[in-house]
Amino acid sequence: MRHHPSGKRRLMVTQLAGSHERGHYDATVYFVRVSVTNGENGGLESVVAAHIDEQMTSAKREISFENSYDPVPTAPETEATTETTAEEVVSTEEEESTAATTEAKSKTAAKKKEVKSETKKLVMIRTPVFGSPCLP
Repeated sequence: MRHHPSGKRRLMVTQLAGSHERGHYDATVYFVRVSVTNGENGGLESVVAAHIDEQMTSAKREISFENSYDPVPTAPETEATTETTAEEVVSTEEEESTAATTEAKSKTAAKKKEVKSETKKLVMIRTPVFGSPCLP
């Protein structure tokens, strides 16, 4: 601020609002008294007092404008996404491997029973060879 000859000045300070569509601009009005006096060393000194009431009886304040902006809208997600960790993949592969091994063992055991059963049947249905009787 440029100093004028000594004396008191009254000012009204506002912010010109911006034009951003998502912007919210501080509309605070400050009433400022600037007192210019002769300094001890022959120069001019100023004292600034800002208030938010025209009578300037409220507490002194710093002049500050706080603006805010709404966030940029995001596009809605069309598909839910999930993340899979390496541990989950290994765990899933182990479970699948264990299930496949268990299934293979079950099939093998069933096949063995089936073969035993067929073997017994074959033995039991064997016909005598060269006139010998059938033995169980």
